[in-house]
Amino acid sequence: MQSTARDFIRACDREGIKYKDPRTTESGKTAVTLGVNGSHGNSYNVGFYFDKNETGVAIRVYQFTACKESNYAKMLLACNELNNKYRWVKFVIDDDLDINIEADCVVSPTTAGTVCVEMFYHFMGIAKEAYPVLMKAVWG
Repeated sequence: MQSTARDFIRACDREGIKYKDPRTTESGKTAVTLGVNGSHGNSYNVGFYFDKNETGVAIRVYQFTACKESNYAKMLLACNELNNKYRWVKFVIDDDLDINIEADCVVSPTTAGTVCVEMFYHFMGIAKEAYPVLMKAVWG
């Protein structure tokens, strides 16, 4: 396990943030996942993928919500609106028409814990505000 991941886990323990057991991905990254129950009745996982070289982390919420071919244009506009509003994350529509939230950060073994916990709090706040915008695009 990368020392960046260990620093993040220690920071989660200090903050009382629950996480799932770390695992190693096929590409050799350490993945740490935090489950979130959203305030709008939705739930999602925030995944932290620590680079093998210990210089970065990819933070991802896969399948935050989804769109259909029929509302793709509205969802794309909603994602663009959110991307213009928030600087810490980006909203993307993947090939499966899932809406994902993504960020990448530069970290080191001594900064990963602080940076990733802060980004987790950013993700939760932004997701809370973004969910109604995305649902409005889905339902009109």
